[in-house]
Amino acid sequence: MPLPCHPYGSWLFVPGDDSKKLCKALTGDADVVIFDLEDAVAPPQKDVARSVVLSALRKEARLARFVRVNDLSTGRTAEDVAETIAGPSFPSFFMIFSSGGPPGLPHSLVENSLTS
Repeated sequence: MPLPCHPYGSWLFVPGDDSKKLCKALTGDADVVIFDLEDAVAPPQKDVARSVVLSALRKEARLARFVRVNDLSTGRTAEDVAETIAGPSFPSFFMIFSSGGPPGLPHSLVENSLTS
């Protein structure tokens, strides 16, 4: 069996609106923590989750931190990127699982967020 092409062995998805779980995940043994703004967060909590994730990104951590943004059909994707990239500590990566969009879309979202 070939080895994976990425250096990350374990990935931990954490609801983006739960600051206690996010802080605990940052001190855990996972190689990657994914701050989930999509499926793990109820619609009324989506805006709160962005600020909670931004606070977690500001904390020092040895592991990679990814942000899973909302599906394009929700109209929240660009805001998710813009608000979580605004801090001094950028996420290592943005995940767009449910988009179904063109391959260049994540790059264009980040580019638009930085220029708006």
